[in-house]
Amino acid sequence: MKRITLTAVIIILTLITLQAQNISDIQEIRELYKQAKKDIAQSENKQGNSKLYCNRLIENVNNASWSAVGTYHYDIHYWYNDNPIERIKIGAPPHYCLQMVTINAKVSAREFYLEYLYSGEHICFAFYKSKTEEVRLYFKDGKLIKQVGKFDKYTTDAEEIVKHSLTCMNTFLATFGIRYN
Repeated sequence: MKRITLTAVIIILTLITLQAQNISDIQEIRELYKQAKKDIAQSENKQGNSKLYCNRLIENVNNASWSAVGTYHYDIHYWYNDNPIERIKIGAPPHYCLQMVTINAKVSAREFYLEYLYSGEHICFAFYKSKTEEVRLYFKDGKLIKQVGKFDKYTTDAEEIVKHSLTCMNTFLATFGIRYN
């Protein structure tokens, strides 16, 4: 009986410690997010020395109808704080300069907005909003630690969000002629 009680106490203490770590990680992610949004606002408003640069990619600029899809339009902003080519020259990882990607999309009858926040080589936060959904995903080392909200069955899931965030990172680097996996 004492062994079972001791084991239960150890498990509970471990769970409490892990929960406290997740709360700390989420607080850190929220601070990174606030700073990124502040820097983006400064950049968009051209206030003082902006800390971020922005590259913009528009898919299907003229909103031509795609066969079997209909309307298809993506407007993607890549927010970064350094030239990735210069980072390579000093031996630093080129993708670490990417801070955030924002996407406004219209696919068929669906419209949605996405944000990916990066910390180093991994996504640390994703925000998805459509007319019917609002989902926040928190990640640590590319692994989901918390999800707020729920995707409907036709949308996506956390695994697809991670894959798409990596595709966005690679597309960003490709605009500089950099191939990175």
